[in-house]
Amino acid sequence: MTMDRYLYSKTLEDLALKRTAVILCSCPNMYMFAARMKDSTKEEFEPEIDKMSRNIVANISLPLMLEQDLLGAIKAVCREIIKWVKFHENFLEQYNGVLSRLENLELIRWTRYGTVDYEKTAEILIRRRKLSAEQCYKLACLYCFCQDIKELWKELPYSYKEVFFRDDPLQIAQPRIVVFFTCLLRHQGYQVGLFLPEGQRDIPSIIENIFEYVALQGYGAATQYFYRTLFALHRLDGITRVARGVAQLRSFDHCSYLHEYQKYSDVLRFLMSRMQEHQHRDFFRSAPVQTLKSLLDWPSQSEFLRHAYYVLRFRILTKEEYSRVLFILAHNSSSGFNYPRLFRIFFRMSPKKYKNYTLTHYSHFLREFIRINDVVTVKFIFRHLNVKEKVKLLVNQSMGRNFIPALITAGKWDFLRLFIRESQLANESKQSLVAYFRLRFPEDRRSEWFRKFVREIRADQSGAKYDRWALDCKRIFRRVVRKRRNEDHAEQPKKLFRAN
Repeated sequence: MTMDRYLYSKTLEDLALKRTAVILCSCPNMYMFAARMKDSTKEEFEPEIDKMSRNIVANISLPLMLEQDLLGAIKAVCREIIKWVKFHENFLEQYNGVLSRLENLELIRWTRYGTVDYEKTAEILIRRRKLSAEQCYKLACLYCFCQDIKELWKELPYSYKEVFFRDDPLQIAQPRIVVFFTCLLRHQGYQVGLFLPEGQRDIPSIIENIFEYVALQGYGAATQYFYRTLFALHRLDGITRVARGVAQLRSFDHCSYLHEYQKYSDVLRFLMSRMQEHQHRDFFRSAPVQTLKSLLDWPSQSEFLRHAYYVLRFRILTKEEYSRVLFILAHNSSSGFNYPRLFRIFFRMSPKKYKNYTLTHYSHFLREFIRINDVVTVKFIFRHLNVKEKVKLLVNQSMGRNFIPALITAGKWDFLRLFIRESQLANESKQSLVAYFRLRFPEDRRSEWFRKFVREIRADQSGAKYDRWALDCKRIFRRVVRKRRNEDHAEQPKKLFRAN
């Protein structure tokens, strides 16, 4: 029994999509691509996997929406291969590329949810002796294969065994789970107790300690194994505390989806599935953002919205935490599966007070979605801004100074026209906008990007019927010009808005 069955989506459409992605990725080209890119940065990985994924689906005739979903699923499955390799390289201290060989990558087994089946894959590697005896032994300890541990111990060379003969297990330079099983194997349970202070070295306390250790290390199979032992001992009082620690480890902002080698998210979902109702409620109230971020990991994104509804309904998130969740979705929109769609649904289901607060930071979200050419989400954000907010966006310093020129230079005219069209400026407000930009960026008035921008502003006809907004726009422009004068203490044209 694996933890996949607890919280992963089981709709037929999702299962078919994930199965298709696994089949398309289970080929030598994709395995070798993953092995080559396993040490790359996100900036290096994203363009390459995007190109690779599009090549794979190029000959498949699919509707556009389904094609986008399949592309995202292929990227996620490729990351699963990389995560499996990196996780085991770190645990086994095997950095010579043995795990990245094609013959070993082709032994990877998959779950029906589009994730690597770590236990079955480890079992095959051990049975076929694809690794050294020492590494197979450590692998058996990691996945709690008790029979294999006994058999492999007999095959280990004495030079490896002798490191476990010390009286103090804390001095053994091996993962604690390996030390634990070795002590049990050699009937030295008293040594395991040395991990704990005196007075807490009874068997239940020892099991509790190792359970918390494996959970905080992201060892999914071991977490389940020791959970069952604790369940038999009726010692499950600390499950909420352990889950909170796992969620905290997963929620570090530097821990991106690509580089999350430990399976913290899987461990957290398993622990959540074993909580009672009151524990579940207390846990969510103590770590809402951390939990939601964990549920964004492949393949459990469908569970994100179900739990997000609960969090939003009971106002558990602060406004700052709510904005952080949206920023995570936007910032990782190119790497996370279905993040733009989740962004739109999450925003739409949110209470108005959250939306109003977050819209003050909309320019940060826009940058991320324009970067990946997501017209749908950019339109969605614009449709939730009133005219004053749209005008403020156009006169925002970072948008005006950096963003609009960058759009023009990159040839993203569709987004520039979308900005202008969705702003719905009246004709006289457009004149004020041009005058404002000339004042705001005097050194760029003769630049190519400035001329093109002015040309697009004057060519736009979408705002002609919105003359009732002209006065509001005029007030905004006056306010920003006045602020500019106060900041620079420079002479400004006194009759800037006389034409209006």
